[in-house]
Amino acid sequence: MKKLIALLALTFFSQAYSYDLAHKFGIGISGGIPIPIGGNNFNDVADAKWAASIYGRYLLTSSFGLDLGVSKEKFKNTDLNFENINLMAFCRTAGAADLSPVFGVGTGLTRIKNYVSPSSKLSLYARAGLEYGLSHALSLAGLVDYQYVSKIMGDMPTGRDHVLIPQLALTFYFGGEKEKEKEKTAEPEKEKVTYVEEGVSVKEAAPMREVIPQVTVEFDFNKADIKPSFNDQLQAVADYMNTNEDSFGLIEGHTDNIGPKAVNDRLSIKRAEVVKERLMKLGVDQKRLKAQGFGYANPIASNSSREGRQKNRRSTVVISIVQKLSNVD
Repeated sequence: MKKLIALLALTFFSQAYSYDLAHKFGIGISGGIPIPIGGNNFNDVADAKWAASIYGRYLLTSSFGLDLGVSKEKFKNTDLNFENINLMAFCRTAGAADLSPVFGVGTGLTRIKNYVSPSSKLSLYARAGLEYGLSHALSLAGLVDYQYVSKIMGDMPTGRDHVLIPQLALTFYFGGEKEKEKEKTAEPEKEKVTYVEEGVSVKEAAPMREVIPQVTVEFDFNKADIKPSFNDQLQAVADYMNTNEDSFGLIEGHTDNIGPKAVNDRLSIKRAEVVKERLMKLGVDQKRLKAQGFGYANPIASNSSREGRQKNRRSTVVISIVQKLSNVD
């Protein structure tokens, strides 16, 4: 028991890594305690001993996957034990996050070993727990499975059975899409934007990014609050735009890839809007600012690491210079 507590403490307080599990395979093992909780006379004499399983896994996305496994459950005070093969669909509700709740349902066959008349029964499963990323390819999960051994198919000692199985599972992930050899370190090329006031002809000048102040505001996970550490940089952008009336600012909001697309799209717009509102408070004319959200469509770093996701949670102010034509028909 002391070793188990130490292992859990090491797992949940050590450095973790997130990982994009989409289209990856997994091989795992688990060990736990099968606890008979009711259903038939078998539970009046049987007591928990041990349970173990091996399984293969495939992730359709970072959130949804399938497990195919075989397992065995041994009980005290009886010669009977369960040998199982099952298929389970599961959901990691936090996607590629370091720590994700896991829920699953499944079905399978249970063979009752050492029963006088060997029998294979239909079983149903339900699962709940937490999975924690130890590295980009390895995870540890604390799970609780509920197994219902039905009366359907073959003979069964005195009817249906219910078993609760707390367990630890270790999974090794491999395959999936090949990671890029080099992460992107610069903003992707953006479509040039020219802002034209009604009735005024303008000509876009070449961007002078080497002399124009720029700022990329980074945000905490699921937040759109500007940190005080970016105040000076936003002030410099506002000072420049207030001095150069022919400058226009496009504020682009972005997110990491954790969570549904619709949620990230709204969050990216909100991040762009808060930067726009700050620049307006610093004196920049609202007509010279435009806010857009891109969700997680334009990452500048890999979302498979904590550092990369932090860089992707950002709003960037892109300043364009336009030059009014003196002779306009």
